[in-house]
Amino acid sequence: MGKAAEHKLEQIHYLQNRLALIEQMVGSLDEMSTSHDLDQLMAQFQALTTKINRFKEDWQKASS
Repeated sequence: MGKAAEHKLEQIHYLQNRLALIEQMVGSLDEMSTSHDLDQLMAQFQALTTKINRFKEDWQKASS
């Protein structure tokens, strides 16, 4: 998704954009959706969790 977000404000915008993408994915689910669609959604959540943990570490380092 482009260059790495290094500054806190960039990281916040990154998270907001990823959540908007996930919201669109959830909004597009319907009765024709498959388990593959859920797998893709789960992968997005896992990637977001990884980023949140990394940003949390960055923020902790910056505050110490």
